[in-house]
Amino acid sequence: MKYYQAKHSIVYQLLKTVFAIYFVIVVLLTALYFVIEYQTTKNNIRDELELIAKSFKPDLKSALQVPDNQRVQAIGQNILNLSSVVSVHVVDASGNSLYVEGKDVASSDTALFFHEFIIDKPLSNERVHLAKVKIYSDSDVVWSRVKSWAFIAFLVGVSLLMYALLVWALKKLIHKPMQKLIDDLETIGLENIHKNGVDLHTESDNEFKAVEAACNQMLRKLELDKQDLLKVEYNYQNILEKEVSERTQELELSNKQLNTLAATDPLTQIRNRRSFFDIAGKYYSIAIRTKEALAVMMIDLDHFKSVNDKYGHASGDKALKEFTRIVKKQLRESDLFARYGGEEFVVVLANTGIEGAEKLADKIRHAIETNYLVTEKGEIQITVSIGVAELDKQDASLEDILSRADKGLYLAKENGRNRIEKMMASKS
Repeated sequence: MKYYQAKHSIVYQLLKTVFAIYFVIVVLLTALYFVIEYQTTKNNIRDELELIAKSFKPDLKSALQVPDNQRVQAIGQNILNLSSVVSVHVVDASGNSLYVEGKDVASSDTALFFHEFIIDKPLSNERVHLAKVKIYSDSDVVWSRVKSWAFIAFLVGVSLLMYALLVWALKKLIHKPMQKLIDDLETIGLENIHKNGVDLHTESDNEFKAVEAACNQMLRKLELDKQDLLKVEYNYQNILEKEVSERTQELELSNKQLNTLAATDPLTQIRNRRSFFDIAGKYYSIAIRTKEALAVMMIDLDHFKSVNDKYGHASGDKALKEFTRIVKKQLRESDLFARYGGEEFVVVLANTGIEGAEKLADKIRHAIETNYLVTEKGEIQITVSIGVAELDKQDASLEDILSRADKGLYLAKENGRNRIEKMMASKS
């Protein structure tokens, strides 16, 4: 399995770079050669035009002095027949064309250049103008003289040959050893470091031989490091498993403690209001499903504010704890007892009707009334008012029973406190 497949070979990238540079240099040198050769050839042709003018000027002067137009025509044609001449213009002093042949210089699509000379004769103390002669040549003549195509073909051939030689050399000297190195490294894994190594099949003592030796040395060191790491990992794993087990136990204990704290009233150590509703709802659901009796008592300590004002809040807290202790003694394990808020408490009695709840409430009321709490400021007698209600078929939820028990509690307070009032469901 190949972990990484190179998209671009470094060998071919190097080759392309070298060849591109070489190609640019060849093109620039060739272009420079063209410019130099073109300009040199053009200057040579200019010299030829000047030499042609010197050669034919005497004959033209002789023919113009007669004048002999046929001879002028013949001389012009002889000049035009020369390989370096593309057009010849002979114009007399009046502007009349004596001989105009060759390319139309006005509409030529090539770059023209010319040599011009004047033919005159002496007369008295003056010189009489006989004619003006222009001998034209152009770029086509220049290009026909440039002998660069063989040189260009030679450069292209040399370039292609060098490219082929570079491909062969780089593939043999770099690409194959590099690919062998990649293949060998990809077959090496942690499980077989000591079995496999790198062998680039390099005979020359070059950089690849050094890479091969360095890789094998690294693999030997990795094998030793692997053995050390396995030992460390084994020991660490044992320690980690032990710590995880201990932490798990601590976490489970902490979770239990947190759940208990979240569900417990911190002062009285009985269930708080939130926990009460979670569990009381289950009591209600069971009673509905099994059609068993269910009763609720709402209990409130009478004149508890005066206890705090007279004896202090510390004594008030002590009184709440003592109240909780006495009530718990009267209840069954299955009964739900919780602090509803402040000095108000609630009890849910499973499988108990209102008559049984009323008897238990009176028992609790009497136990509280006859118990005196001794403090530094004197004895404290506490009484309680209790409202009692039971589950009725008309009830839609637990809140309906609690509401009736709460109404009974307030009725007990209105009727003088330290008493019990039971509230029945109204008949519809």
